[in-house]
Amino acid sequence: MSLRFALLGLLARESLTGYDLTKRFDSTVGFFWSAKHSQIYPELANLTQEGLVTYELVTQTSKPNKKVYTITEEGRAALRAWIDTPGDRRTVKDPLLMRIWVVGMVDPNLALRQLREVSAEYEKRGAALEQAELEARAAGADRPTPDNMGLGAFMTLRCGLLQHQAYREWLNWSIAQLERVVEATAKAGV
Repeated sequence: MSLRFALLGLLARESLTGYDLTKRFDSTVGFFWSAKHSQIYPELANLTQEGLVTYELVTQTSKPNKKVYTITEEGRAALRAWIDTPGDRRTVKDPLLMRIWVVGMVDPNLALRQLREVSAEYEKRGAALEQAELEARAAGADRPTPDNMGLGAFMTLRCGLLQHQAYREWLNWSIAQLERVVEATAKAGV
């Protein structure tokens, strides 16, 4: 998957400025796909050049002018064609898992410190995901509609929430394992 289809998917829902796309990205697609602010604007330029999006220049007096992007029919067709192609295999690149994988070769306190830091971050993010799910349910996003825009967003949110919960569970379990290692090492006087 590429950033372009995430942007097309957001613009299929509504016309947005680059700034608004960045904010929407973080609060929706950002739960399962990452992109930096510096990647979004060049991709918008590419999409515009390819005719997949257009923009309207809005003149502002006290601020710089802004571009409001809208998906074109060609953009919708590209999005449909992408959805209809066989999916890419899911890949995982988790730097923390790589560090934990080699934990037997380093002081376990180093890994324990990192796990605790990540766990604290995940607790905060988990609260945000749970709140987003409550808000989505209250808005009816968990129910099918003719366009299914809300349902698709809710389904990905739910997947993110369940994955997040599983990762938090793993973090807590891993912390407990390393605490046992540290305790056993201290008792052994190593």
